[in-house]
Amino acid sequence: MANLLKISDTHLKLAKFANGEPEIFATVQGEGINTGIPTVFIRLSLCNLRCRWCDTSYTWNWEGTTFKHKDMKTGKNVKYCPKKEIIELTSIEVMEYISKVSGPNIHHVVITGGEPLMHRSSEAFKHLLMLLKSAGYHIEIETNGTLIPDAYVASLIDQFNVSPKLENSGNSVHARQKDKVYKFFAQCPNTYFKFVVTGKADLDEIFKLQALYNITAAKILLMPEGRTDKETQARAQEIVELCKQNGYRFCNRLHVWIWDGALRGV
Repeated sequence: MANLLKISDTHLKLAKFANGEPEIFATVQGEGINTGIPTVFIRLSLCNLRCRWCDTSYTWNWEGTTFKHKDMKTGKNVKYCPKKEIIELTSIEVMEYISKVSGPNIHHVVITGGEPLMHRSSEAFKHLLMLLKSAGYHIEIETNGTLIPDAYVASLIDQFNVSPKLENSGNSVHARQKDKVYKFFAQCPNTYFKFVVTGKADLDEIFKLQALYNITAAKILLMPEGRTDKETQARAQEIVELCKQNGYRFCNRLHVWIWDGALRGV
């Protein structure tokens, strides 16, 4: 198991579907400023945080670990086997899958996780970015904002979608709030900050982070927490009001609305 959980220079660790195929699929971007654009998603495995409402805990909640995390569907503490959940592919193999699912008309790629920047020092990860850029793809990275990419990796990314974790995530302040990392992303012109909001009580935390790191309101998006259309809709009107009052963008979860749930592969 140790090797499967160790970052490699030759292979990338991807989440895989029950049929054994890597979690690389074409859909539309469901969140952020590019909502609705046809996009290929690449889900890398491994994460450095433990969010209580995480809907991709199969990328990090491994057998043999002691922390508790209730599955959002069953309410039970589910543990996952890395051998069943991780597939290792070279950057060339990943590109072959991307080309297969993207066809001629999809030119956006989102690398997500887990926490994709855990792979930032991997030569396989850097090579994949180079291949994507050479092929003309627009590259987005979805990150929790705790890790800084080096200059080369940053130069290949068209957009960082940073989702800082608040107290509602269940992560400690020490784990979720990295001063140097926040300052780095706050200064990046191609970064947007997307906050998962459970209600008005979360706003004080967002205000503090905005002031502390001088984040402009136009780069802040508020997204209702929820795994189903009903759950997100219940919070949406309150969050729209918060956006109107503070100049933030409202961020829906389009894929949850379309498929009425946070399903894999859509």
